[in-house]
Amino acid sequence: MTATIRDIPPGPRRPRGIACIVRFWPMALGGGVLTVFGGLVTLMLWFNSIGGYSAVDAELDARGIPAEGVVLSVVPQPETVFRAAQERVEYRFLSPDGPLKDVSFAPHGSYEIGDIVQLEYVPQQPFRSRLAAGRITVIHGYVGTSLLLTVVPGMALLLAWAAAAWQTRQLLRVGDVSLAQPVHVRLVPLVVPSMLLVRFHFRDRHARVREGEHWVRIHSGVGRRVLAGERRLAVVHDRERPWRLRLAAPEDFVQNGPSHAPTRRALIPFRRRS
Repeated sequence: MTATIRDIPPGPRRPRGIACIVRFWPMALGGGVLTVFGGLVTLMLWFNSIGGYSAVDAELDARGIPAEGVVLSVVPQPETVFRAAQERVEYRFLSPDGPLKDVSFAPHGSYEIGDIVQLEYVPQQPFRSRLAAGRITVIHGYVGTSLLLTVVPGMALLLAWAAAAWQTRQLLRVGDVSLAQPVHVRLVPLVVPSMLLVRFHFRDRHARVREGEHWVRIHSGVGRRVLAGERRLAVVHDRERPWRLRLAAPEDFVQNGPSHAPTRRALIPFRRRS
């Protein structure tokens, strides 16, 4: 048994957090980039979609002046993640400043061309108007598309990474430890931090030869041993599913301190005074 195997504590062990979370770091990186930057892009698209019209809707809710108009055109708007099917209604009405045209959104199937409609406009600003049963502000479909293409996959990757990190922790905690012999080592190109791809074989508890591979950080405990040319490494694998495995080093675990067993005090002979 090599020193590497001897120095790995017996199970159940206490693996260090860094040993658990770096195993699938590309998944965490991709999920973080998609979630953060995709969320920012989606937020910008959302602000661009509503513009400043949400404040106009609030003002019309508070003090809109009723009026009548006639529908000029109706353009259906498809259903999206954020809203039901709508229609874009263009109408004309007579305001204190004269005839005006404007557009508003209403539930699908509410109006037809030529309908007389009830609407409301802002006092002293009749060019800001809407249908009485409609809204000015709607969230356009590209906002939902951006959310589905970036944030949702990013969150899924982060959840998958968290599950993989938890499985790695459980593996390092109670997995069987065996000797692994490297058969091929190469530097993984275009990856930061620098990584080594280590292919190896080992024997499981039934003495069957198993093969595996592992991306190893160069500056990790395992990476330093590989670069030093050690031909015996430690691999932790699942007893029932030996294809679940990970190269490990003593630095990946919290070492138990030396046990301080109570020692018997030397018996001092009692001398009776004469």
